[in-house]
Amino acid sequence: MSIIGSKEMSEATFWYKKQSAPDMLLVTPEEIETINKKVAASNCGITDLKTLEASYDAEALQTMLYKEAKEVTVPFYLEQEEALYSEDGSKLDVYSFDTAINNILNPDTKSIQDVRYAIVTKLTSFRGLPTDMMILDEEGDYNFDYLYSSSIKVNDPLVIYNASADGRFCYAKGIYVSGWVPVTDIALCADKNEWLEAWDITDDESLIIYGDKVVTAKTRVMPEISERVLTMGTVLKMVNESEWPDTIAERAPYFNYVVWLPVRRVDGSYNRSMAMIPYSAKAGRGSLSLTYKNIAEVAMNMLGNTYGWGGMLDSTDCSGYVWDIYRCFGLKIGKNTKYQASMPVYNIDVKTMEADEKKGLLMKLPLGALLIMNGHVVLYLGEEDGSFYVINNVSSANRPDGKGRRIRSVIINSLDITNRNGEKWIELIDHMVVPFRSCN
Repeated sequence: MSIIGSKEMSEATFWYKKQSAPDMLLVTPEEIETINKKVAASNCGITDLKTLEASYDAEALQTMLYKEAKEVTVPFYLEQEEALYSEDGSKLDVYSFDTAINNILNPDTKSIQDVRYAIVTKLTSFRGLPTDMMILDEEGDYNFDYLYSSSIKVNDPLVIYNASADGRFCYAKGIYVSGWVPVTDIALCADKNEWLEAWDITDDESLIIYGDKVVTAKTRVMPEISERVLTMGTVLKMVNESEWPDTIAERAPYFNYVVWLPVRRVDGSYNRSMAMIPYSAKAGRGSLSLTYKNIAEVAMNMLGNTYGWGGMLDSTDCSGYVWDIYRCFGLKIGKNTKYQASMPVYNIDVKTMEADEKKGLLMKLPLGALLIMNGHVVLYLGEEDGSFYVINNVSSANRPDGKGRRIRSVIINSLDITNRNGEKWIELIDHMVVPFRSCN
């Protein structure tokens, strides 16, 4: 069999029909809630934003962020490649980051400050430093920027802390990740209650995007809701039908879901506007039922999509891809491979096993299991003619056509694919994790 999956394998039916009961509910909503609570209570990087303190020592945080940038963040970037480049083609060194690091030191920072509450209004990403500079691994390759760390979706909640010295970025905590966010991509709520009203909603009140992405209709009369990009896993609050107006942006809301879209006013404050998502979009009320059929179909919705390190290019990377998939089912998993590998669910440490032992376990694993390597994660599809296949958003691997290593797409491949050192992926798997099953 080919190392890269065939056209036939790109159909979800190819994989879920291998299951004895593809439409069987694997876990109930109540069981998902139990799993979510266990994962949230463990060391998996999930923060309960609602319980964070209302005030904090901003000077101490600023000192910590400055020190971390110099001693952790910048060394991390410089250790990734033999040479890194800026957008103008110059090679980066430790001194190239001075302006960005110094931007952390805001002279207006006070000892004790109140946190602020914000909602994301534009698909964006956390950044490692408060800057627009690019950190490229190859000269002229603007599609891979190490500055990005994790995507943040429209209507995601943030707790806002320090502002950068130039006022263009703020340090924020999200449910899964923290970092620097452009202020133009968020809206500040008047108070905590307004903030909670926007995102702390029940499953029945939610519209969830489970396709690759939905773009709202273009309109000239309401530019604030025009062509808004909503990626897989975006959760919006639905508008009660009794509140629907006769028209929205001069359109009748027939055959559409009506949702609240967060909007940033000119002064940066939060507002919301009604918008429509057509029934034809891959979206629906509440979380999808967690079945093998649905897992396969949602995973295939992004097949062939571009790779987006840390959420750049309006896309996602390997860990963000599987996180997006399971968010469609209401299941909370860690946002990066480190946390995904430590979740208190069905989790087998296979680091010391030989490839044949791993193959024996794979024969028993369900579709949808996560196979985690050092720095990479894939979603298991199943076995075909003695080979084990996965779907994943991958930046690079040894291409079987011999034409280099760059891939940067969501692809289906067997675990016989190799890394730069010629090692097969099956040899590199450290953990086999089933997010929807209880502990071993």
